[in-house]
Amino acid sequence: MEGKLSIHNEFERVCADKKPMASYYKVAGEDFYYDNWEKYAELCKMHILKKERFYIKNNSQSFKIIYECFSKPENAWRVELYKSIKKIGQSIWNDDLEKIEGILLGYEGIYKLDQ
Repeated sequence: MEGKLSIHNEFERVCADKKPMASYYKVAGEDFYYDNWEKYAELCKMHILKKERFYIKNNSQSFKIIYECFSKPENAWRVELYKSIKKIGQSIWNDDLEKIEGILLGYEGIYKLDQ
């Protein structure tokens, strides 16, 4: 189905410049699993993709949420802003923050899911 999102699909969109970054999250203690991870790990080693991992302690719960973000080096600035949005979102969340998050992830603007 065109436009369907999956971890593999998100990586492919970032690699093809159809999406500026991808972000995945999990609760601390769970494993990240990606189809074809070796391919993307190699792209990170070659500095074609940049991977950044960070965590945020969930204020309303007793667990940490771990994020992994992937982008091409020229879009790495988005990851820093995304991290800030996620931290701010622990105290307040609103439509404006959600819109900024969507723009950073490439869901609005020049990036189209159906490309």
